[in-house]
Amino acid sequence: MTGDLGRWCQQVAGVLNAMPRLSYTSYADPNSSVTGAQGDALVNLASGVSAFWVKQLGSSNTGWTAVA
Repeated sequence: MTGDLGRWCQQVAGVLNAMPRLSYTSYADPNSSVTGAQGDALVNLASGVSAFWVKQLGSSNTGWTAVA
């Protein structure tokens, strides 16, 4: 694609690709069971602690922190 539409599509793709991933799980604790990168968000369907988690630090499957 070229022209104005092509540039617009490239800008939209750039914005979408820069957004953190949003995942979900049914594990009680996502640490050691869900892989993610720093900044990713997670909706936990089974946690009694929190329904929303954010990946802060740690290896690929640790470092999830309950937010709300």
